[in-house]
Amino acid sequence: MNIRQTKFTHYNKYVKLQTAKALKSTKKTINKKNSTKTTAKILRQLFPELKTVLCVGCRHESEINAFKEEGFDAVGIDIIKQNNIITCDMSKITEHIFFKDKKIDIMFCSHSLEHCLDFNGFLKGVDYLGIKVIQVECPQRNTTNSWDCTFYDFMKKTKKVEKNDILKYFTDFDLISSTVIKNEKKEYDSTVFTLKRK
Repeated sequence: MNIRQTKFTHYNKYVKLQTAKALKSTKKTINKKNSTKTTAKILRQLFPELKTVLCVGCRHESEINAFKEEGFDAVGIDIIKQNNIITCDMSKITEHIFFKDKKIDIMFCSHSLEHCLDFNGFLKGVDYLGIKVIQVECPQRNTTNSWDCTFYDFMKKTKKVEKNDILKYFTDFDLISSTVIKNEKKEYDSTVFTLKRK
């Protein structure tokens, strides 16, 4: 796996920076509700048997509510403390008391994986929760910065996402779909993909 990261001298510096930036961008998250609603509808159609969703790095309960409106039992985590959001680092799910003995069907990661400090810890959480489907949206970039501190090959700027660039990170999953979403209003396009456990 090729993972490039911004280095932090201490974990608390990472948390402080992520918290400050996340609080500034919460309004954008609220405005993303329509795209999350569309994703929730698609996931409901693709996987009618699945019932539970974990929104990773959700910052605001609008993501959770979009899934609830489609009949999912949904919860959200973020590194920042917010109403109705579980305060939890996405790479430390296995350590959080809330998730002890819990199983969750779908993990929804909308513009959150690029903020993950420990991808192996994240994958341990995926296995710990028995995640069956992962839905990811992330920016296409060629570098990291202090905010988007982690870069994976599936984030590189391209017109078509390569299957192998995704599956080398998620070896226990099959790729259901992938696409690039053009965004004229932002400085970057987004990579979107859906994975299902083998």
